[in-house]
Amino acid sequence: MEQPNESQKRKIDETAAEAPKVEATGEPSAKKAKVETEEITPAKIKKQIEYYFSDSNYRRDKWLQEEAAKNPEGFIEIAKIAAFPRLQAMTTDLNVVVELMRSSDRLTVSEDGLLVKRSQPLPAVDNSHLKTVFVKGLPEDATIDSVEAVFSQFGAVARIIIFRERETKKAKGEACVEFETEEGSKAAAAAAKLDLDGREISITPKKEHKEKAARDHKEKRDKREKTEEELQQEAEAAEERKKAKEERIERMKGTVLHVTFTGEEGQEFSSDFNKWDVKALFEEIVSTENIRFVDFAAKNAWVRMTSPEPAQKALAELTANPKEVKGVKFTNVRLLEGDEEMEYIDKVMQEGDRKASRGGRGGGRGDAVVEADVADVAAGAETRASLLRRGSPSARFSGCHASPVNGGGSVRPDKMALGGRVGDTRVTDG
Repeated sequence: MEQPNESQKRKIDETAAEAPKVEATGEPSAKKAKVETEEITPAKIKKQIEYYFSDSNYRRDKWLQEEAAKNPEGFIEIAKIAAFPRLQAMTTDLNVVVELMRSSDRLTVSEDGLLVKRSQPLPAVDNSHLKTVFVKGLPEDATIDSVEAVFSQFGAVARIIIFRERETKKAKGEACVEFETEEGSKAAAAAAKLDLDGREISITPKKEHKEKAARDHKEKRDKREKTEEELQQEAEAAEERKKAKEERIERMKGTVLHVTFTGEEGQEFSSDFNKWDVKALFEEIVSTENIRFVDFAAKNAWVRMTSPEPAQKALAELTANPKEVKGVKFTNVRLLEGDEEMEYIDKVMQEGDRKASRGGRGGGRGDAVVEADVADVAAGAETRASLLRRGSPSARFSGCHASPVNGGGSVRPDKMALGGRVGDTRVTDG
């Protein structure tokens, strides 16, 4: 390997002294490079030098390209490269830098040992996005070396960018890892998740990540572009829905009776005892139109009335005159109150929201459903008109149809359901 003579060495030293201070990116700067406190080997120095001239860095480094453009053959002064802070932190021996450059098959050094350039021209097409993956979930103290140690199992790593907050410079836990080949990025993306310092990190192809980011950006932009009138209409509609929900909760208070069943001592319940038996008994006391819904369990039932008055009437009757149906005794009838009542109402409301989210009965389009008592049909019509005035999608009443009362069993011709439930009408957005 050719060694520079004394004259050449003096020229190298003089050029190095005059070279501008630049960062590892090639941009002039007075900042000091940060090099991790670990053993510096010739291999690490060579890797750093080759990185400056790699496809991934050289394509983006305007300073290097401008320096190369000054020479008809594309050479750059080695002394200027050796003055890069990160490289200087590794070695201040210019001869070492020259020799390592000569040993690289990616670089060409001039005969006098003063200049260096890429051995191959920069590819015309930039396909770096196909060789890059986006990584999320990194520890705050993750370093380029620690990330490379994990991802090198998939192939040679060409470039790692760890993202930081603009103001605080605090690590965001995200990075882009570019491989030397597309095969490396595909292998990493196939893994999808990895463990780094005890943390699970996710891996996504950069193209896929950019497409998702573009969609998210468009959604945010579209939201910002909504007119003030649209936002006002939406706010009013949301307030209307909130008010309707609060009113419904108030209407439900004082309307729910809890019934406990017991059988003859030592005997099981009759196998054909069911919710219809419970409902039939309450119909004898308060009539059908006052019963809104019956939730039936093995030894309990919750009977929901349309208003507090029939609930109080049924409670008084069954307390004074306990009933028995098919050998099953209605031993304890009480009105739900306080936290127990609110817990039950919350359950009913959540069930209504769940059905609304999947379109309700026959809706099939994710309709928003607001239930109203039969006595509130007129008020419901006003709600519909109000929603229409506020620009809500076509509010409508669902039609009356024959269906099993309270769900389950066959249709009883003498009992028809409004909106699928006795005593219910649905006012539907959609």
